[in-house]
Amino acid sequence: MMTPARRKRDLAKSDAEQRRIDEEKYVGFSVACNNDEANACHSLGEWYAVLRANFSKAAELYRPNCLERGYANSCFNLGLLFGAGKGVQKDRTAALELFERGFEMTACRNLMLMHVRGDGVPKDFAKAEEFRQRSVAAVEQESGVRMPEYLQERFRKNHGPEARS
Repeated sequence: MMTPARRKRDLAKSDAEQRRIDEEKYVGFSVACNNDEANACHSLGEWYAVLRANFSKAAELYRPNCLERGYANSCFNLGLLFGAGKGVQKDRTAALELFERGFEMTACRNLMLMHVRGDGVPKDFAKAEEFRQRSVAAVEQESGVRMPEYLQERFRKNHGPEARS
């Protein structure tokens, strides 16, 4: 049987270990985000929102990640912040626009992959290409940055009709 004093010591030890792990994550996310890794910037925003309840800092990270890097999950989280008025001024219109951006990027990408793989639908590269173009257009429109042609060509090469032969 565990004594109350032992239980208290064990809880304190596990709390200290969790804080150490959280700080390691912060360092890893920060370094990767400084290297322009969208996933890490999003995770760092979540770190601030969840572990520090610093919603304004989270919004500072989500905003460029959504608008400049086209990271759909950051659009969604930023929309949640605008909808709730956490860390930013409450703005339902902005929240709706952010949700729509994230949806368009994610939905088109997922539909493209389904058609490329034949996942629940017949394989159809033409349809996949249509959704790829819509996804690229959504990201380019929001970020103001044109996706390099070599990346578009790489997709066509890896997933186009010639990749299947």
